[in-house]
Amino acid sequence: MRGWQGLAVGGAIVMLVTVARAEIVNVTLKVDGMTTTGCSSPLAIQGTTTRLPGVRGASVSLERGEMTVEYERDECDLEKLISTVERMCLVRITRPSSR
Repeated sequence: MRGWQGLAVGGAIVMLVTVARAEIVNVTLKVDGMTTTGCSSPLAIQGTTTRLPGVRGASVSLERGEMTVEYERDECDLEKLISTVERMCLVRITRPSSR
């Protein structure tokens, strides 16, 4: 969350910007249906994931059949991320269990 305030100092206006610290989440998800090339490839899945709002990074492993995503909790809805990647990349992602 961001906020701002104006402050007059010696005839100049100084803008003070406050930025709240974002809560960063790392999650590893099981991905079924990956292929070595095409829209279901690790590169395509990673590219699709990293373009989503709030995602800071993603890595995908064909060998392990999983992807790890780092995202800002306030900016990214995990369920929306999963459903978007499934739809765009034609894969099935196992949802994390609730804690």
